Amino acid sequence: MQKIKLKSHPVILKNRDFQSIQISVLFFFEENISDMVNIQLLPSMLRKMNNTYSSEEDFQLNKKKLYILGINCSSSIIGTTNYISFDISIPNINILNEDLLEKQFKFFQDYIYNPKINDNAFDNDLLQREIKNLQLSIKNALNNIGFYQNKKLL
Repeated sequence: MQKIKLKSHPVILKNRDFQSIQISVLFFFEENISDMVNIQLLPSMLRKMNNTYSSEEDFQLNKKKLYILGINCSSSIIGTTNYISFDISIPNINILNEDLLEKQFKFFQDYIYNPKINDNAFDNDLLQREIKNLQLSIKNALNNIGFYQNKKLL
């Protein structure tokens, strides 16, 4: 996986009509066929737990305690450039009447930079579960008429 370095700066889109804050962090890299499966597995490995919250239950409980409306990791392709997007949605501080911003950012930071790994590898049980889920998804995609309909519509 080859990294792509872009000269960029944060893009802030202000809107007074919404009562939540959306933050996205994107990591760009050049497409490589040998990484195709890893790119599909990576978001699944990151979105359920990390070294700070080592079980799915603990992760979800703390997400709720911090009023995190949504947190997600996904991968996308634009031409031959891939990117992994980390997204978080939190309520505006004025709505909560409580400033949890620092704790919410820490949760998001751990989500991105502190994955659940042992000896420089993902947890094997979680990895095997996600591989099975990916295999099921591929198998079920062949029977999914919605995918075919979308392609035909386009």
